Amino acid sequence: MAAPRGEPRDADVGGGAMTHAGAAGQNVLELRIHGVANTPPHGMLDLPPGEVEQCDGDGLGSFWVPTAAADARDRAPGTLASPVGGGDLHAIRADVRREAYSWGAMARFGAFPLAGLVGAVARGVTRALWALNVPFGLANVAYWARRVPGAEDGAVHHAPVRSSGETVPRARPEPTAAAVRVFGLALTLLLTAAVTTVAVVMVGARCMRPGADGTDTVQVCARVPSVLDGLARMAPGDRAAVLSLVPVAAVVGLVLLARAGQVRFDERVSIARAGQRTGGSVTGPLLYRAGFWSRRVAGPAALLAHLGGAVALVAVLLAWTSDRAAAGTAVVAAGTVVLGLAVVVVATRNDDDGIQVTPPRWKGALAVATLVLAVATWALAAWSSARRDGTGTTAYVGVDVAPTVLGAVLTGIAAAGLLWRPRVPGAARRARVRVALWSAVPVVVTGCLGVVAVARRATPEGTVATYGESTTRTLILVAVAALAVPLVGALGRAARPVRSQGADRWVGWHGTGPGVLLLVATATAAVLTSLLVLGVQVYLTGGRATRPDSAGALLVDIVRTVPGYEDLPVPSAYTEFGIGAVVLGATAVVGLLVLAAPALHDLVRSSTRWLPRAVGTTSDALGPTGWAAAVLADEERKRTAGTEQGVADMPLAVRRALRTRQVAAVTHRAEIAVGVLALASWTTLVVTVLLGRPGESVAGVWVLGGTWLTDLSVPLVGALAAALVASFVAAGSDGFARPWGLLWDLMCFLPRSAHPFGPPCYAERTVPEVAARVESWLAAADLPVEQRAAAAQGRRVVLSAHSLGAVIATAVVLGRAGNPVRTGGTREPAPRTDGDGRLGVVTYGVQLRAYFGRFFPSLLGPQVLGTPPCGAPRWRGDPWVRQTSSARSLLRAALLELPLRERRGAVASREIAAHEEQRARVREARAAWRAAVAAEAGEQGGDGPLAVRRDEVAATAERLEDQRRVLERFESAIGDPVAERDRQEAARAAEAAYQDARQAGTPGGEPLTSLRRAADAAWSDAVRGTGSTRLDPASPTLVRLLRSSDGGPAWVNLWRRTDYLGFPVVSYTANDVDRGADEVDRGAYLFTVATHSTYFRAWAYHEALDTVLVRLGVPVPGGARARGQAAAPQEPVAVG
Repeated sequence: MAAPRGEPRDADVGGGAMTHAGAAGQNVLELRIHGVANTPPHGMLDLPPGEVEQCDGDGLGSFWVPTAAADARDRAPGTLASPVGGGDLHAIRADVRREAYSWGAMARFGAFPLAGLVGAVARGVTRALWALNVPFGLANVAYWARRVPGAEDGAVHHAPVRSSGETVPRARPEPTAAAVRVFGLALTLLLTAAVTTVAVVMVGARCMRPGADGTDTVQVCARVPSVLDGLARMAPGDRAAVLSLVPVAAVVGLVLLARAGQVRFDERVSIARAGQRTGGSVTGPLLYRAGFWSRRVAGPAALLAHLGGAVALVAVLLAWTSDRAAAGTAVVAAGTVVLGLAVVVVATRNDDDGIQVTPPRWKGALAVATLVLAVATWALAAWSSARRDGTGTTAYVGVDVAPTVLGAVLTGIAAAGLLWRPRVPGAARRARVRVALWSAVPVVVTGCLGVVAVARRATPEGTVATYGESTTRTLILVAVAALAVPLVGALGRAARPVRSQGADRWVGWHGTGPGVLLLVATATAAVLTSLLVLGVQVYLTGGRATRPDSAGALLVDIVRTVPGYEDLPVPSAYTEFGIGAVVLGATAVVGLLVLAAPALHDLVRSSTRWLPRAVGTTSDALGPTGWAAAVLADEERKRTAGTEQGVADMPLAVRRALRTRQVAAVTHRAEIAVGVLALASWTTLVVTVLLGRPGESVAGVWVLGGTWLTDLSVPLVGALAAALVASFVAAGSDGFARPWGLLWDLMCFLPRSAHPFGPPCYAERTVPEVAARVESWLAAADLPVEQRAAAAQGRRVVLSAHSLGAVIATAVVLGRAGNPVRTGGTREPAPRTDGDGRLGVVTYGVQLRAYFGRFFPSLLGPQVLGTPPCGAPRWRGDPWVRQTSSARSLLRAALLELPLRERRGAVASREIAAHEEQRARVREARAAWRAAVAAEAGEQGGDGPLAVRRDEVAATAERLEDQRRVLERFESAIGDPVAERDRQEAARAAEAAYQDARQAGTPGGEPLTSLRRAADAAWSDAVRGTGSTRLDPASPTLVRLLRSSDGGPAWVNLWRRTDYLGFPVVSYTANDVDRGADEVDRGAYLFTVATHSTYFRAWAYHEALDTVLVRLGVPVPGGARARGQAAAPQEPVAVG
């Protein structure tokens, strides 16, 4: 294995020694980047494990190539005895060096230093801590779903401006960024409160009690490990002080775990090599700007604030008891002040655009002071606790109150997040008013529930309130009303007609993305904390040795009952969180069943709705799977999208492919599913607020007359907690892989900005590392210095990215252009706004447009990609039918553009009716033809009757063809081909005007930027299909950076309808970028429908690579294809 790459020999371009340099004649680097699921290197290269070897990197990020023998075997054109055609399964072009980049370990592994020495149990604990980190990661995802200032309008449209220094100061934080960071702090405090409940109250106070009067014994819960008996012998106050260190240790453990998992590329190589310098752009798309992936840590202020807040909360919970003295009250007041300071520190961070900047000195000093004061407050709380005599039962009031107040903060901010994204037209004053309005939601909710929780608490005698129950009910209903207002607004926006949705139509969840994700994060935190507290409760009340030793007897006496949950009470909020978890699960299941019901019903019917394959699909007609490709292509020509088709009439290969398309269509509704989960989360959280139990609840209106819901939820939650712990410990025996690996792949791409010890961002290493590899190859750094200049002229790179790897590739292309590396001389190069014709991209199975572009528009929105905006999926049938070029889609799209009152009697409405009538005639003719065929098959008479039957079959077949031709003529007239040609001509003219201005030496700046943006908008308008709109592009876009001066973008995207995570990047109609890939796995032993993997086995992959290289000026070796192919069918012709 090669040693990690060291400092470059040439500081300007980098490179470092590589184990394998490019062989003679290999001028193209095909770099494959895997996506989710951590595909191993041999899987990316589609070779056995023994036929790949590492050529660079370390245990987290590494580059791999085929072995010399495997490379020689698969290298085209091969030998006379063993020729290798261009369409061979593993063929490597003669001028290509194929590599694979593996990064999955960065997202899926992480452990404490030296943790490998402590065994499987500790590894299981590590996995459990990663699970507790999930809400922090979701909060960070919500942070990047907000509207980042200047990322969707304003500065993103102007000519790029080079930075003059490493930092860009900002005076004040953006309000929504501050709100998310306060949300993150509340998550930390909620976890701290839960661990304090377990350690101090459940174990220290309720499982370790003084013995009977007059005895010198201590009562200990049977399930408490005997190693803790020493704590039981301590005085209650001293024991509480010692156990209060447990929640602090838990928080510190999360910090160490997150820091241990942090990966950075620029810690061991130069910034120049990483392609991140001080002279990059400070405007344009966020991923284009200087320092986005190589940020310098601007002091540990937020981390210290979170630690200080956690320690201060522990002090408050320790001191806030029913029998506290004056010193205890002082501790509570001091701890509250420290918590306020922590809020100030996290709210005033100033890296809202993702580029961390140097903070003012007072901020670092305030963060340090927050931690110091928190430790001092905890010391005072421990001293106050030790002074208690411990003769009576101490009620920890703060422990009862804290989860209710913190839950109110989290729910209020999450609900307010539903209102953040919609744009406010007009003056800044209106924007400030809007901020004040949404800020009122968490303030009102927290204020109302905080008053109720502080003044009304559970005691052994029952719930005591300092005011009447009617006042309590009023305050809680006001809080619920405040939570309902944002939801009503969000649902109102979603229910608007398509024509009236405006810009919200092109953003995930109709512009409520931050709130949706924060609601899910809040519900996740509530569920996890209830799992922690109720799981420990169930464990501790389980008793020990309830079955005595039989001593050889057949029967033994056992106790009739075991301790119940009521014998070890916990704060009511966690019980209500547990009930809420059950409600959440039930609501989510019902919602998802409703979502999947149409597709599930379609799967069990004798007939099914036809979903066409991707437009422009090409297949290998000569290989072993050629028969299946021919069958699929033939059926596509016979059937029409959206029509009912008999399953029994389909060949087996077609039936399996269609079923796979239908399953994939269900998974394509992930946006709707997450919206349903968010609605279920809101319902759960509100139900939790309203729940009330006599004598126990801190807050609540509904009084449950019985305990049946608690009796149901507590064991279920406890059992789930036990199952999770068992799975963590069992999985820990295999290493330090994080639980729920797919979740980390998706969350950890985004920079860690909302929570200081949330999951680390692997892209801070992967993006600069891949960019460095690209620059190294293009500069021919693998060759001797004297040969580099000549060789570099012909070097090209194609990033071959699968799934989430496409996001990494996108960031590399944008970052490379915004932060160009100096290749000679002393002058800093300006940020590039055009492609240099040396870097291309092949993507497959990606979610750039349908998910990332809609969920994170400030990072990867259509204005950044340069592709047409994408609408939301439908909840039934084909989720993307409104964006296809089928006749029904075009007609319905025209109708939806009309106001509701004008639709009745409109031309579009009449055309839809006529189209449906003609389709009905086709269906009738087809039914008559099938009846005639069946009658012919069943004819038992002689030649005369059989001839009559044959004549009937011929006549019905002719009538069917006549009706089909009528329908074809009808559908061919739908749309506006003239307008489409005009858009294409306008795109060519706009591009020509821009290129002429460039060649004429027009100086850079706004004039040239305007021409470039006009050309990009015209290109997007020319390729957009049905159900999209015009684009207001950034400067520059991804498409622009992949275009050369005389051609289209060096980008081909492959997708297939059977892929549950694959989508087009431009449109569902024919265009220069998107192509359909084979739906049959060419490398499988048995017939297998290809889904999300093995795109590189498809015939279309070889074509895509050739196309991208042709657009980069590299011809196909030999000038012709090596194999034949099945021609891509045209749009499916009508069958009815």
